Amino acid sequence: MKWIFLLLLPLGAFSQNYNVDELKKLSEEKQRVVIKAAINSLEPESVIGYLRTLEDNNIDLKPSCDPVIAKASNLSWPSDLYNLVNILIRQQTDKPALENMLTSAISIWDKGEWSQKFWMLIKQNNLVLPGNELYTVNNLGHKIYNVELYLAQKQKAASWEPTRCWKLIMK
Repeated sequence: MKWIFLLLLPLGAFSQNYNVDELKKLSEEKQRVVIKAAINSLEPESVIGYLRTLEDNNIDLKPSCDPVIAKASNLSWPSDLYNLVNILIRQQTDKPALENMLTSAISIWDKGEWSQKFWMLIKQNNLVLPGNELYTVNNLGHKIYNVELYLAQKQKAASWEPTRCWKLIMK
């Protein structure tokens, strides 16, 4: 069943009401209208394939980035968000818009294996996200945790008493 879905996915993504050759023939204003309408009609996961197709055909996406950023809030996979952010960076999207998008989606990407990839992307593109007092991020995208502050917050919030082992570590 999964293979059938994977085989049909490109057909669904590319059977939308757009044809790149026809799109190129339109004026820039009409292109923007068609692209925005297509982005709004596509599922968030399909937007990435659509944008890549347009990008591969040298169609300027920058005027159409606002609906793309709005779609990003509906993504649930860090890989999709990462690909979308890369497309937006290549399109030279305004940094504040990217920073707001990444900040609002931090719960999606700032965990597991994707965290370092995103932090590297953020550092490489000089994006600024609000800091977290529990950790800092170095130039390699690695988090450096403030363990003492973390334990102090946990202890305060849950009336948690460190075990003997934790007391030895903290010394």
